[in-house]
Amino acid sequence: MFQNRIKDYIYWMISNPFLLTVKGKNNLQNEITHDWSERFHDESKTLTSRKRLGFLYEDLISHLITQHPGYEIIDRNIQIIENGKTHGEIDFVVLNKTTDQLIQLESAVKFYLFHPQSGMWIGPNANDKLHLKYNKLINKQLNLYRDFEELIPYNISESQLWTNGMLFVPPGSDYQLPEYVNKDVAIENWFFESDEEKPKGVPLNKNEWIIPTDKIHSQLAMKRKSTLEKSSMLLNTESNKKFFSVPDNWPTS
Repeated sequence: MFQNRIKDYIYWMISNPFLLTVKGKNNLQNEITHDWSERFHDESKTLTSRKRLGFLYEDLISHLITQHPGYEIIDRNIQIIENGKTHGEIDFVVLNKTTDQLIQLESAVKFYLFHPQSGMWIGPNANDKLHLKYNKLINKQLNLYRDFEELIPYNISESQLWTNGMLFVPPGSDYQLPEYVNKDVAIENWFFESDEEKPKGVPLNKNEWIIPTDKIHSQLAMKRKSTLEKSSMLLNTESNKKFFSVPDNWPTS
């Protein structure tokens, strides 16, 4: 497992604009990341993590919030349980020190591939679809603090969303972004495994999905053997761009 500087992860998060635009729900992410470099002090601190990508991403958000003087994390990963049934989980409860109000903050780092035949944006895991994820975030996750107010031990005033990610399209495809996707999101290419136009690339560990390409240990990565029985993100060392390779039967795989 490679070690990467926390600053490199955060630079990726800042330089890749938020993935989903939701009216009134991107305010916290915008404020926390504004002028973040002026508050960042751990220049050489590294992070070695065997956590799932979503948990690693949450840790990075926590790091950013902790360094902001106007906000404080009160609690994390609060399960909402009633009579043995879990209704959901709140990622963060954040205190706005200026207003003295509490915020429910939900986070997601996602990667989607445009599938021309269906017109859908589908995750490397074909069960994950962008429109379903968006609807779940908007209609369920961001409403947890209101729908289950009596089960949450905090008086939360609002909910906010923090998202990052990338999109991938087949070369030359005609696609349209959903209205709720940030028009400045990073977009690269994806290829079927047998596609003759697919560039040569080295497979990336998942923690390398969320750091800048120039910080990836490409020489070490080239020693890895590519196991592409499933969807994989790779680095084209010639163009220094990331791309996806998927099995020929994707998204039915």
